[in-house]
Amino acid sequence: MSQELQNGYILRGETRDYRIERKLGQGGFGITYLATFEEESEQEVEVVKNIRGNIGNIQTKEKQKVKFKNTYKVAIKEFFMRDSSHRDGATGVVSFGSTNANEMLESYKNKARKEAKILSRFNNPNIVTVLEIFEANNTVYFVMEYIEGKDLREILNTTGKLEQEKVLDYALQICNALIDVHEQKILHLDIKPSNIMIDGNGRAMLMDFGISKQYDKHGDATSDTPVARSAGYAPIEQYSNSTSGFLQRFHPESDTYSLGATLYAMLTGECPLEATLRFGEPLKEPKYIVSSIYQKLNDTVMKAMNMEVLKRFQTAREFKAALEKIKEGSGSGETIPDKTKKTPSQPPTGTTPVEKQSLLPEKSSGSGKLKYLWIALGSVAAIFLILLLIGVFAGNGEPTIDREKYNELVTAGDDMHSIGNSEAALEAYENAFAIDDSEYSLQLKIKAEKNALFNTYFDKAKALFATDDSDFYQGVIDNCNKALLYGDNDEIRQLKEKAENKLK
Repeated sequence: MSQELQNGYILRGETRDYRIERKLGQGGFGITYLATFEEESEQEVEVVKNIRGNIGNIQTKEKQKVKFKNTYKVAIKEFFMRDSSHRDGATGVVSFGSTNANEMLESYKNKARKEAKILSRFNNPNIVTVLEIFEANNTVYFVMEYIEGKDLREILNTTGKLEQEKVLDYALQICNALIDVHEQKILHLDIKPSNIMIDGNGRAMLMDFGISKQYDKHGDATSDTPVARSAGYAPIEQYSNSTSGFLQRFHPESDTYSLGATLYAMLTGECPLEATLRFGEPLKEPKYIVSSIYQKLNDTVMKAMNMEVLKRFQTAREFKAALEKIKEGSGSGETIPDKTKKTPSQPPTGTTPVEKQSLLPEKSSGSGKLKYLWIALGSVAAIFLILLLIGVFAGNGEPTIDREKYNELVTAGDDMHSIGNSEAALEAYENAFAIDDSEYSLQLKIKAEKNALFNTYFDKAKALFATDDSDFYQGVIDNCNKALLYGDNDEIRQLKEKAENKLK
């Protein structure tokens, strides 16, 4: 038995009837149809009338009202769980085989109503328009503007990647949509290629506001519903399970990250690395995947995708301005900077650089008489390297790891960590990693990076709270939320609770 409504089926909505033309697609939770409806309109036209007599005619002009029938196309989404829904072929009525499925139906109804209410606020050419939402056949239907085109995911699956000029064009259009969205104190929170439609004229349209969040005029969330996330496109703050976390405040930077990730996919044809993995693995810059990418465009994408919220574009308008500058003077002929050398003290790309002051002793390079000593040592080192390469000094031809120095650095890192000096611990672990880039060294470095970020935000929160100034309590809460992305303890939760109580 076919799961979808049959072609020609008349679906009765609240304001009009729709004729199902064909199925456009089906997923695990819904079927999308192309449908049409007719509306009668009246138009006043001028007609010529001949008045006949027995010896001649008189020609006159007069106005008459004429009725026309216009046919319009729409897209209709139907909630239908592919694995647990059943349809009566004769009536089209849907039944759900479990209590859980019925609960999901209620949840979907609420989601659809919320999305329709949000979309009804906009009159923007880059945001899909919703016509109505209604219940029929024991399920819910969502009627929206029909766009003759494809979503970006389909396009990228075919082309692999897009030309930079086209990427800039689409990105600027989505920025226009986001400017309107953010002015209404709404975060989309699910910007990704599959939620952007491109029509036959190259118009980009932002769709699917199902997990968006609404904020009041003070920037506080109007609901405590958890935030979903799409791997590769969601920023790190969307991975917090707390309903009182970072996204309980209005932060457009979360959407600018996702838009930056979408640009990354358009430019490279690859899904970006998931935010939770970027503490242990650098995000490969777009230009190192496609060498012809303009350096400024590469840098703009990386700024949008910065792991630290405050280092991203703070608004869609700011992001748009950066893209417009690139479009006005695209930088061709640029060269790729040499980033092949390891810099032990530099965190992986995309993580927050931690300001640190070296607390480990450094050896002086020497001067005067020591100059000749260094020359001699250099000669010995050169001879050692030659022997090493020809396999005389080391039988297997592999460089020897300075275990003594490595162990000294790891011990120093452990000591610094035990006394709470996260910055010195990070420096020690990074230098150990430069000697031996084993999995163990990597994990030590990642742990220190997270700990340093946690302490940085925690220290900022404590400093703001110590001012006892009501203007800074929200800053205390924001910094606590950022710290909680990288660690947790009772002390920071108590500090956050105190700041929240002060604001009540």
